[in-house]
Amino acid sequence: MNDQIIFAIKTGVISGIFTAATLWIIRQLILKVVSPKLEQYFYKGVILDGTWNAVVKNKSFNQVIKVVNVDQSITNHPVQQQEKNLTINLRQKGTKITGTFYAKTETKKIQDNKEKIEKEYANQYKLEGHVADNFIILNYKALSRNRTGLGSLVLQITHGGTKLRGGISFIGEGGEYIQTINEVIFERSI
Repeated sequence: MNDQIIFAIKTGVISGIFTAATLWIIRQLILKVVSPKLEQYFYKGVILDGTWNAVVKNKSFNQVIKVVNVDQSITNHPVQQQEKNLTINLRQKGTKITGTFYAKTETKKIQDNKEKIEKEYANQYKLEGHVADNFIILNYKALSRNRTGLGSLVLQITHGGTKLRGGISFIGEGGEYIQTINEVIFERSI
């Protein structure tokens, strides 16, 4: 009699584990394969898959500083210009968007019409977001666990789906304060 009870308990536990594993596999299959395929099929908006590029120049540094000396000669003082090269690679399944975001910043010193790169910074991020009503909301965080930085992009689809226009709010690696780029235009790479 005890052997029958032990056999029934073992059989019940094994069948319970098997049932739970089977249900988990079916759930994952529905969530990761069937649901995205249906969403992609029924999604009727613009397809954003691909690479998008933007260049943002910091306009506050672009002024040429000329100083008139006592002897009436003009001296050009060095000017700093900051340029951000931004690239987003998007993969879209229906309204959901994933991908990567690459940001490279160069600070240039310009003196006597010669440019010299003083500082260079680059980082790569993981993107996740969605598209709704021709607007894209993307959140990103550093791809490497050895780096920091996070932010959000809010972009509008313009020019018939060839440009994304909007702004970026982010916390850089220093993490001291929130920075914002108010006007950025990404263009689709061909």
